[in-house]
Amino acid sequence: MHPSGPGRAASPSTPAGAARAWAVAVLVALAMAGCGARLPPATPELAAVAQKRWPDLDVPKLESARQLYIQRCSSCHWLVEPRSETEKTWPTVIESMAKKAKITPAQQDQLLRYVLSVRDFEIAEKAKAKAAKSQ
Repeated sequence: MHPSGPGRAASPSTPAGAARAWAVAVLVALAMAGCGARLPPATPELAAVAQKRWPDLDVPKLESARQLYIQRCSSCHWLVEPRSETEKTWPTVIESMAKKAKITPAQQDQLLRYVLSVRDFEIAEKAKAKAAKSQ
């Protein structure tokens, strides 16, 4: 018989244990979704900005990079907003985390292109909003 009571974990094979495991899974999923909430989804508008630098970037490639960023980077820390680093510091940040995140040089490039594209997009959107306000 499995001991239970205060301070004892319920076995996943019991209804209480299964409910607890399910609740933990939901909380983890919500936390992960929240981590990526500040990252815009790949859209044609984001792709248009990205293609000014990298003509081969399209919506599926940007979304793939976004998912890589969310999955690999959030496993160790909160996600860094793309605008929080400069264009000059992002390569160093990504390279310094590559070994720990187990990402290849090609994935490092994919991440760099994504964060710089989002950064460019957000800067452009902010400038548009400011211009619209001043009119």
